[in-house]
Amino acid sequence: MEYSDWIKSPKSERVWLEDSMTALCQFAYVTPLHKVMHWDDINRRRTICYQGKYERCTTCDKGIAQIHDYTYGIYISNEGKAIRYLSTALSSHTNFQTVFRDYLKANTNPCDLLFQIRKGEIITPKGFETKGYDIEVLKDAEPYIAEVDRPSPFQEGKWVIPRLVAEALLDIDGHPMNLIDLYTEMKERFPSIEDRDIKEYAILLGEGGVVDLRNAKEKEWA
Repeated sequence: MEYSDWIKSPKSERVWLEDSMTALCQFAYVTPLHKVMHWDDINRRRTICYQGKYERCTTCDKGIAQIHDYTYGIYISNEGKAIRYLSTALSSHTNFQTVFRDYLKANTNPCDLLFQIRKGEIITPKGFETKGYDIEVLKDAEPYIAEVDRPSPFQEGKWVIPRLVAEALLDIDGHPMNLIDLYTEMKERFPSIEDRDIKEYAILLGEGGVVDLRNAKEKEWA
């Protein structure tokens, strides 16, 4: 099968596909960055919703509906380690998480797999047809970036858990692990940290059933 090239933004690291296009990708993380946005139909662009950050959002005041954006970090080739960003709506995000969940239950990290991703008609969890993305594992294919070669998850931002704790967990970043197992692992590694704090750190880092060290810092996404 011939695959399409990803469409790349000239202004950012964002990528996307048009209808009926199918491309390959490897997910850098199974947990997306979630933002509430608005769609500016006149200027054909998205704008940030400030309702959660400030007392009011002028776009909300104008009656423009909110949209939920789920941005996934992906690798689109084996040339370099640059992470590109794919924005999805709730329906595509739900489909992705359903697929990921099946692999996580089988103790397989979805980030170690190569996926083919198609843009077109998809079925929502409620049975409606809409435009979006669906994914399927490309069996027996090597991932673009091996785990040992993936870049550090730590980006600029304020630490929300102790840096020494986060850095000591680098060896399990991206590994499938439920909250109980992560809590137990952290208790063994950090016996001097209070139980209450260990529980809080485990909840922050174990969201989605996968250890995600990006959550060790405040999430910032423009």
